[in-house]
Amino acid sequence: MKKLAIIGGGLSGLYAAYSLQNEYEITIFEARNRLGGRIHTIEGFDMGPSWIWSHQDRILSLIRSLKIELFAQYTSGYALYDTPQGVQRFTAPPSPPSARMKGGLMTLIDALASALHPNTLRLSEPIHRVDAQDDTIVIETSKGSYKADLILCTLPPRIALETITYNPPLSAALIQQLSTVPTWMGHAAKCVIEYKTPFWREMGLSGFCFSHAGPLGEIHDACTHERAALFGFVHSSASMETIEIDIRSQMSRLFGEKGEEIVSVHLVDWRKETFSSTSADAKGLNAHPSYGLTATCYNDRLMFIGTETAYTEGGYLEGAIRSVEQILNT
Repeated sequence: MKKLAIIGGGLSGLYAAYSLQNEYEITIFEARNRLGGRIHTIEGFDMGPSWIWSHQDRILSLIRSLKIELFAQYTSGYALYDTPQGVQRFTAPPSPPSARMKGGLMTLIDALASALHPNTLRLSEPIHRVDAQDDTIVIETSKGSYKADLILCTLPPRIALETITYNPPLSAALIQQLSTVPTWMGHAAKCVIEYKTPFWREMGLSGFCFSHAGPLGEIHDACTHERAALFGFVHSSASMETIEIDIRSQMSRLFGEKGEEIVSVHLVDWRKETFSSTSADAKGLNAHPSYGLTATCYNDRLMFIGTETAYTEGGYLEGAIRSVEQILNT
């Protein structure tokens, strides 16, 4: 059986292994000490992506096959518009129905990982070098060298360029192609503010807030089945040195005394995650990127996949699944 090495233990890497494990002897190399990549759940709260939409048929099919439960994103009630001149209520325009995963998205990651053959996963083992030889590819990691017949690199394209040395070197055209692809969430910092109760619902509010005042520029209901919370994306201009103080001040401004009754604050700054963002990504995005690419080298023995490569739903969880299917169908 041929050997397949997968670089990255996020959704694309795990789904690729799940789909191909009966055809290859597979090893997944993950640089972090955990699986999931940009999927990261802390105490039941999703600190990376969290939403799944009804039109995203590939990931919904996978979720059904793994018997994982979804629940609807809470959107009932008024939204808030937060400006330096004051806070206003408004009726938000209808948005497509979205869902979240019971237990957080790590439920999906854990389900895929548990379905893999034994000894597939190697954590805390970043790839440093890929050396393509005549009849095999040699992978050098922080812990040793391995041989493979085929490699799937699921890292964000810019991360794949910055963290791995390739021999022979990648072509100038391929380097240009990969370097211009923005890393989804590479510019983001996400915060979850936990409360004892979802008091905003009792106030007739959905939890959605759009803010020019910050530090959170966009806020949504983040309640789970067990706990009450709001989540927000940190505005690019916010000071990270005083971020928790500023968040507490914003919650007080939005919700009064109830907003001050914070149980805990969870924050992940993806801009500082070595394996999720580069300096080029920290500049932020003005709009959703136009994703979709086909990138291979060494006579198709090294293939780059991941949500940024998907021609449909790129940047989303659905895109991660579709990026795998793109190579399965070739």
